[in-house]
Amino acid sequence: MKTCSKCEIEKPHSEFHKRSGRASGLQSHCKDCQKVYAKTHKEAANARAIKYRQAHPDRVREGNRAWSQANRERRQEYNHKYNLEHQDDLKKYKREYHQANKHVHKAYYQANKEMYSARTKRWRHENPERNRELANMRFHRQRTNGPIDKDISLSRIRERCFDVCGICGIGEMLGDKWSIDHIIPVSKGGPHTWNNVQLAHLSCNVRKNATMPSASGGFTALLKKELNA
Repeated sequence: MKTCSKCEIEKPHSEFHKRSGRASGLQSHCKDCQKVYAKTHKEAANARAIKYRQAHPDRVREGNRAWSQANRERRQEYNHKYNLEHQDDLKKYKREYHQANKHVHKAYYQANKEMYSARTKRWRHENPERNRELANMRFHRQRTNGPIDKDISLSRIRERCFDVCGICGIGEMLGDKWSIDHIIPVSKGGPHTWNNVQLAHLSCNVRKNATMPSASGGFTALLKKELNA
């Protein structure tokens, strides 16, 4: 047992925070008294914390890194719980951030294509089971969306489309690869048939993602405007 120097009540050691500098190894004030103090001096404590972080950024960064490494499971559990509770807010933030920084993402991708390609290959090599699972999921979606034209191939689509991207309307570009684009995305119910596939630059296809076509041109019109700007 230990007596709190603030409220002068005798309490078990579990009611005190640890402190290595003291002979008892515990704080002199109990947890309840410290909570009351923290509430009444919240603004001053926040100001001191901000001032300390600004004066010692390297020390704070190193401390955060050490804590994260020592409490990896706890941090992952907290992040998972937070992400579940704030799904809508996070989606909104990511969407707004992506829209506001499109030019930055585009420039970074163009400057680091080889890195992205190597990372993708490495992930597929390190996660063969997950890669097969994703491929099977996509194939299952194609089957459930209706009939499949099994004779579809990239070479035949290139012949049909005369090596012109169906998204941006531009021909072959140096440093970019060709890919098969589903006009109505497979994830939105589009079938893997000749009337729903077109030729597309890989970069255009990635940016289009699962966007649905529209009468106004939709993503295609915006992309053409962006490329011509």
